[in-house]
Amino acid sequence: MATYVIAKQGESAFHIVNHQYSDETVRFAASELQKYLLMATNAAIPYFADCCPMRGPEIRLGANVRGETAAETDMHGEGFCIRGVGQHITITAPTSRGVLYGVYRFLEIFCNFRCFTKDVETIDTFDVLKIDLDEIKEEPAFDFREAYFRNAFNGDFCAKNHFNSSLADLSKARGGRMKWFNFHHSFVDLVNPNIYFEEHPEYFSLVDGERMALSQLCLTNPEVAEVAEKTLRSWIENNPECTVFSVAQNDN
Repeated sequence: MATYVIAKQGESAFHIVNHQYSDETVRFAASELQKYLLMATNAAIPYFADCCPMRGPEIRLGANVRGETAAETDMHGEGFCIRGVGQHITITAPTSRGVLYGVYRFLEIFCNFRCFTKDVETIDTFDVLKIDLDEIKEEPAFDFREAYFRNAFNGDFCAKNHFNSSLADLSKARGGRMKWFNFHHSFVDLVNPNIYFEEHPEYFSLVDGERMALSQLCLTNPEVAEVAEKTLRSWIENNPECTVFSVAQNDN
């Protein structure tokens, strides 16, 4: 366990540093760390890439910073590790999104940062920000994380709360979205009644003795599963950027 004085009386010896070829997400993470540490300590901590000479202790974000940091390849893609390494602090992860989450978690732990809505945040202020740090490793318990209400689709709110919502305005800088295909009730698309109902009414629900095109599928018919699987496989093949494909009953 080492002790680091991040800032004292509005001044800091630290610098925030990422690899010179870091992507947009890691660069955004660095700017967020700089912004919120300024709010917490009144210290404007310089931020630059590692092509610049080292000028003192550094908070290093992401892999390959000065050839000394590595991606956390043994972790979940959105996990992260915050370490004290000699005079430096590192925030590393398997992915750039994980680095961004690590920055927000650093601020939560050491500055009591919280984002409650897109318009309401809190952070403590310090004359002296002194932290004790060895290693903090965290991984998400769930691959997909979302708060499903209108104001929670704001990209800043989602990123700060480690949400990877499929519907939020999560730009590349904010880590991007976990992309779903057909994020809704999909039976009507898996076995489209406009295509199948006339010749195969038995594919659709029997309601009071009548086959209904716009209700649900007949899940006891094995041909329905075959048609749905064929459709689903075509979605997967044609949408490689998506990681989740909706198979869900219609909303009626």
